[in-house]
Amino acid sequence: MMRSFRRSREGEAAQILHIGPFAEKCPTVEILHRFIRENGFQFHGKHHDIHLTDTRRAASFWWKTILRQPIKKILGNLFCHFLI
Repeated sequence: MMRSFRRSREGEAAQILHIGPFAEKCPTVEILHRFIRENGFQFHGKHHDIHLTDTRRAASFWWKTILRQPIKKILGNLFCHFLI
């Protein structure tokens, strides 16, 4: 079996644990996205999943997946005026 790994330097991220089949993760993603928006953050890159369960050995309703979304703080409208 061939495996591959990649290094990630995504910085800050919001994450949530989803338990259940992958096809039913949309409500969990919506909760994560709402949390990000309501706390003054915005998306900063693509989200990714971290699968914690061996799907060959567990029923799909027990599958555990961390859904992780890179984020950055929204700074608002900052205007600087310089007098010369």
